[in-house]
Amino acid sequence: MWCSILELVRTHFSEKIPPRKFGKVAEPHRSKPQKNPEKNIGSNHILIFGEENFLILTLSEIFMKVLIIDNGTSYLNQLQSLLPPETSHTTIAFSEIDKDAAENFDVAILSGGHGFPVVGNENRLEKEIDFVSNYKKPIFGICFGFELIASTFGAKLEQMERKEHGVLDIKVIEPDDIFLNTPNFSVFESHRWVVREPGEQFITLAKSKDGVEAIKHRTRPIYAVQFHPEMFIDKTCGDEIFHNFLNLIK
Repeated sequence: MWCSILELVRTHFSEKIPPRKFGKVAEPHRSKPQKNPEKNIGSNHILIFGEENFLILTLSEIFMKVLIIDNGTSYLNQLQSLLPPETSHTTIAFSEIDKDAAENFDVAILSGGHGFPVVGNENRLEKEIDFVSNYKKPIFGICFGFELIASTFGAKLEQMERKEHGVLDIKVIEPDDIFLNTPNFSVFESHRWVVREPGEQFITLAKSKDGVEAIKHRTRPIYAVQFHPEMFIDKTCGDEIFHNFLNLIK
């Protein structure tokens, strides 16, 4: 009976909510019958009644918790809107990173940034560099976040003669589940720095005429893209790739 109830909850909120979200922590409470169990739950709980028992779920057991690290992106609203409904998110500035607090999240998204480059600002970005180096949970880097991740693991960033801004064609070099067998696609770019070689720890997944566009760490759950998946989603495939990544880590 409880399995069917959980399936009902999963279907009600989203078909994409993974079964693992309803693990042992979601077992029904049977120790002591309570006449008014709703008195013991807060605003971040969901109470489900059965025939004889009841089940209390916290929202964190149902929704994927996403940490957005804002690097000064102009597209923050679009990035937040790109997150599917079965997620909850918190946004912090790169200077406010707390490694212990970050452990409460399922995934970290490193945003783009328009204020300053990674090169020459390594001291300013010390917290984020340390975070990328040591965080064991999934990470997804976007534009500036891509450049910071690549640089953290030893890649050289090169400044382009002029800024790339607009829709660009991308070619898949290494097939991966985030592409779902798509060999070529279009994305929105807005950057002045480029990665030619990501280093031995990464697999180059896609390239454009400018350089590397998507990378995947060989041993850790880290993906990063030079483009902006949150922009012009009606004209590009970036949003689909971003959602594929979230589905992969469930």
